[in-house]
Amino acid sequence: MHRSVVAAALGVMLLVLAGPARVWADQFDVGLDATASGATGVAAASLTVPMTVANNLNRFLIVGVAIGDNVATTFVSSVTYGGVPLMFLGRQKDAAATRQVEIWALVAPPSGANNIVVTLPTGTTASIGVAAASYGN
Repeated sequence: MHRSVVAAALGVMLLVLAGPARVWADQFDVGLDATASGATGVAAASLTVPMTVANNLNRFLIVGVAIGDNVATTFVSSVTYGGVPLMFLGRQKDAAATRQVEIWALVAPPSGANNIVVTLPTGTTASIGVAAASYGN
């Protein structure tokens, strides 16, 4: 996957992820805490992105993962933050099955500096991009 495609996918994911925060903030006094992003640039089996989540009372982490390089049979096998597994929420592939976006989330992620680790199935490589946002109050 070309870097421009990864950058565009990550930009769209951040816009999508930031939109619901505005609604939550109006109703529940929840705000954007931190964001993080990263990309492999080449085919890889995993990607690690550092992120720091503040020690807020109510915390939520959402991670968008873009993968490319013929994703007809490729998917993300796991996403963790600080070693804690995130819950898979859904995926969408393009019509040609060359690009895919997945959304993962974690309620009450560990606070502090930790790593988001995206892992593909054993023996699988692809270009990987990540955009993440944490929210809290």
